[in-house]
Amino acid sequence: LVTAPAPVSGSDAGAAAIEPWTNEQRLADEKELLGFYVSGHPLEPWREVIESDAYSSLAQIDELEMARKNKEGWWEGPRFSFGVLIQDVEQRFSKASGNPFAILRIEDFTGSLETMLVGKTYDRVLNAGLLQKGAVIELVARVEHDDRTDARRLSVLDIKELAKPKPPRGSKKNGSAAFIDSRSVVFEK
Repeated sequence: LVTAPAPVSGSDAGAAAIEPWTNEQRLADEKELLGFYVSGHPLEPWREVIESDAYSSLAQIDELEMARKNKEGWWEGPRFSFGVLIQDVEQRFSKASGNPFAILRIEDFTGSLETMLVGKTYDRVLNAGLLQKGAVIELVARVEHDDRTDARRLSVLDIKELAKPKPPRGSKKNGSAAFIDSRSVVFEK
């Protein structure tokens, strides 16, 4: 006759302490395992900023005005800002020149794409420590025609850190907050 050991008293007796996952860890694991996010999006704290008129979305690339080459062969045209998350960074060296460059996989709420970072822009961004998987950045680029793929691509001109928005005054960690709508406040002299 085999018997089970006597139960241990206390709800946590014998249980190993398990740290809860951070939101970032959970979202990264969802993306890796499922290919998409289930419980949220890593850019959610920046949604209001990224969806403002100051930024274009990656889904708009086919609608944005393209840059053109001038008489000297240089690209000119409008610059567009994108609020994006760096999904992946692959650093390489050019076979022809030996110069370093990076291939970035970026995403926003509307999609993802690959773009390259080369030359002085690559050096400046690398030295600033912004080439990190999971970094939220403002990417400034021109939309150009890629002769190899016959599609549009982003030509990166600059990358800056996109600062995490501060919670509204009066907000608390538990999610409750008090807000004052300035449109309903009357000021008297």
